Amino acid sequence: AAECPARDASVNVLRQEHWPRQGSGAAPRVEHVVYINLEWDHARREYMERQLRELRAEWRKWNQTLTWERIEGISAAEISTDGEFASWRSKGFSTAPHPHVQGDWAI
Repeated sequence: AAECPARDASVNVLRQEHWPRQGSGAAPRVEHVVYINLEWDHARREYMERQLRELRAEWRKWNQTLTWERIEGISAAEISTDGEFASWRSKGFSTAPHPHVQGDWAI
């Protein structure tokens, strides 16, 4: 199979290394996932939890457990106006525009 072109020379260096790296130790075991989801976004919550259920079912084959929890997200409007977040607002906000990442995960 053909390799995709390397973005820069460091990728080529990594491609020459043995994988997994000798002596690097065991990979960490993920046992618990925390995800953030806005209350109104039911489709996103179902998507996330479906993916996690499928992963948990697959991992059970290797006696690996997986649990997760959802943290309710807040909207930009809430953090901009709600008194509960005044201390965060006093720290200042980034002036960077919101990146458009739909389908472009290279950012």
